[in-house]
Amino acid sequence: MQITLDAAQVSDHQVLSKQREEYERIAPRYPDTVSGQWKLAQWCRENKLKPEQQMVLERILELDPDHSEARRLLGYSESDGEWTTQAQRMARDGYERYRGGWWTPQEIEVYEQRKEFEQGEIQWRKKLKLLRALITRGETRLAREKFAAIKDVHALGPLKQLLKKDPPGYREIYMLALGAIGTPAARDELVQRALLDQDQEVRYTCIEELVRIGGGVGANVFINALDNPNNAMVRRAAVALGELKVPEATGPLIDALITTHKIVYEDPDQANTQASFGSGPGGSGGSFSSGKRPPSVKILQVRNQEVLDALEEISGHAGFGFDVDSWYRWHGSHGPGVAFLDLRRD
Repeated sequence: MQITLDAAQVSDHQVLSKQREEYERIAPRYPDTVSGQWKLAQWCRENKLKPEQQMVLERILELDPDHSEARRLLGYSESDGEWTTQAQRMARDGYERYRGGWWTPQEIEVYEQRKEFEQGEIQWRKKLKLLRALITRGETRLAREKFAAIKDVHALGPLKQLLKKDPPGYREIYMLALGAIGTPAARDELVQRALLDQDQEVRYTCIEELVRIGGGVGANVFINALDNPNNAMVRRAAVALGELKVPEATGPLIDALITTHKIVYEDPDQANTQASFGSGPGGSGGSFSSGKRPPSVKILQVRNQEVLDALEEISGHAGFGFDVDSWYRWHGSHGPGVAFLDLRRD
């Protein structure tokens, strides 16, 4: 009898290889015994029919559960009289089959989270490209609104990539997104930009976002920066501390009112000329040499107006100016509840 089906009724079809056709033809001829099925399994192996071989081996185990060769070919190993497959052993040890290997549930969870995060970053790269175009077209107000509304942590990585290459006008708007995201990593980026960005407006925007977040975010970083040998860092840190109004910064700010800096410079036009004249037996009669003078070191004391402004803002006191001793005496009686150490620079 021949059955004809419409193409729409067929969901799948397989074309049997010659080996599989041969298997279908000869398999019924092998006795359903251990020895008969073992011979059929060997024939399957020789003809590279792995699925069929596995099926025959499993039938052998039904006939003889202790058939060692069949078990080994099926991936079993014996331990303390117990036959187990690799899958059983790995499952017993807490592993799961995943992406072609054996993973712990914790590893799978971490991998899935990382993949999800990467996919989120990919999507945000596309979104940020469109939002960035608003700035390029001069739609600054709308761009600021859009960036200030970004709260998804997946946007942080792509934002930091843009910060590395885009000009100040763009970076200033990106700071709004960092403040809105508000994670520790986003806050750290704001703190670093408040100190290190070369554009003043970008630095001020960072400080504004830190003030809006509240809680004295970055205070320790700014206090430590007051001791930076680069006076520009001292002044930038003071501006931030003044806006954040961190009481603990009062003492370090007094210490940074007047800072001492060493400037090493070398005048290439100045030559160091040395002359010597021999005398006595064997003297050559004279010699002449010329070379650059060693670098000069100049010590500068700098009055930092930004530090004074921050100190007056935090303390609510004015009138001492750069009189460091008066500030120390005032702090000793009015400071923020902590013992003050005289940390003035030599």
